[in-house]
Amino acid sequence: MTSNGKGSQRRGADPASRKRYADGWDRVFKVKRDADRLERKLLLDLHLALADIASGKVKAAPHAEVVKSIGNKRVPKLKPYPARCCYACGIAASGGRKLHEYATYHQARCDVCGEVAPVTEPRDFRYPRFAGHAFGP
Repeated sequence: MTSNGKGSQRRGADPASRKRYADGWDRVFKVKRDADRLERKLLLDLHLALADIASGKVKAAPHAEVVKSIGNKRVPKLKPYPARCCYACGIAASGGRKLHEYATYHQARCDVCGEVAPVTEPRDFRYPRFAGHAFGP
């Protein structure tokens, strides 16, 4: 590299700015290292839990009661958003709101209450939030 007689004019050439640059990357790597440690810990916990279930030490919960653990919180697994709902479930979940006066109903099993009744799509009730179901069509 040639010198122009004034010394190095490159940006960040002084030791203080090089240290700031290195410290910034150290923080980035520390966050990544902490995330990797947490991921390894969660995977180890999952592996140990599955080993306990396989060995018979712990009885596995039925599918409807399966929960996932996030940190110290236990979150119930939600059912998927229903594709069909009866009039009673739709009105109860939407607070009495309907999109239109008319909807196309057909006889089938309601995905919310499980009864065989005339059902329609949740969009006719403005996609309400059903208790125990994930939100979103």
